[in-house]
Amino acid sequence: MRLLLIVPCFLAALFVACGGGGGSNTPTPPAIDTTSPQAQQTAEAAIPDPFASLNSYNYDVKVLADGQLHIEAKGSVQAPDRLAIDFFVSGSDQPIESVVIIGNQAWARDNSTENQWTTIDISSAENVIAGVQPKDVWTLLPIDQLTSGANDLGEENVNGVASHHLQNTNLTSDMKNVLATFFGIDVDSGTVDIWRADDGGWPVKAQITAKFPNGEQISAAETDWEISNVNNVTVQAPQ
Repeated sequence: MRLLLIVPCFLAALFVACGGGGGSNTPTPPAIDTTSPQAQQTAEAAIPDPFASLNSYNYDVKVLADGQLHIEAKGSVQAPDRLAIDFFVSGSDQPIESVVIIGNQAWARDNSTENQWTTIDISSAENVIAGVQPKDVWTLLPIDQLTSGANDLGEENVNGVASHHLQNTNLTSDMKNVLATFFGIDVDSGTVDIWRADDGGWPVKAQITAKFPNGEQISAAETDWEISNVNNVTVQAPQ
């Protein structure tokens, strides 16, 4: 089975597609992350999980380039050790890769297996999902830093969760550096909208945009991020 390894910086994949496409809309699969699983686990262990208080949830992470979908990850998490995730790229109605992990068991499917589930070893599965779990995203986009000094636009209900809408439009150089690390290119300006749960402060929703210097392959990129069905999700083994 071909396993699609997603790098923690989503836009590393974008520039493979932009640079090699020659104007074509056909996406190139994301590049391979060569970081060892052991190194990833060690680094992640030191990072607080903003979602640790949640028993289960669905999540949807999108990255767009100049308004067009580039890559999307739709997942479900059930504590303590169940996860399912589907990967989509521009132009795909069906997932190009899917993974389910339950404890130390794992399954995957993709187009090369005609969408038939195959048992895989847990380390391979962990490599596939590296960088696209919620905690991984917020390691690269630290909400405390991105919402520092933000305008509080008030209380909003997002997917049944009481939240505060925080917005930053005048980004500091440090904030621009954070976005540049995530998007993989220097950032001229950007806007950060994050909805933080009143209970626990975890990010329920985010819309983060960045504009790039003239002469780059794309002028702007965006990541949209959302949590739903909090504490109402069950992850089961494939049938």
